[in-house]
Amino acid sequence: MNRTSVIASIIGVALLTSSAAYAGAETTDSTSVKVNAADLNLMTAAGAKAMLGRLKLASQSICGPAPRPADLQAMDSYRACFKETLASAVATVNAPLVSVAAAQADGKSTLVMAKSGAIAKSGD
Repeated sequence: MNRTSVIASIIGVALLTSSAAYAGAETTDSTSVKVNAADLNLMTAAGAKAMLGRLKLASQSICGPAPRPADLQAMDSYRACFKETLASAVATVNAPLVSVAAAQADGKSTLVMAKSGAIAKSGD
């Protein structure tokens, strides 16, 4: 599959920040957003970083606007939604350098095996 013609479809689980969610009854709503990667070369660091930026924006649109920082429960729900949705999107794209960029942005150190057999290390 040609990586430059990939259109990733993100399926996220948006946690609704209703009063029912605060009461412990987690309500979920599935949603998807198409992210165009046709103009990116996901085999380069620059292309992977650009794709990660697009995936982050799509994840934010799925999870809704960030709540006020003072609303700790809503902020925790938003962060969980964003993290889960972004991880799902990165996995869907299935491009090693996008995975490396996501791990670096998250401050994690991981080993990623590329299809060519090369190993790329992110972080320390």
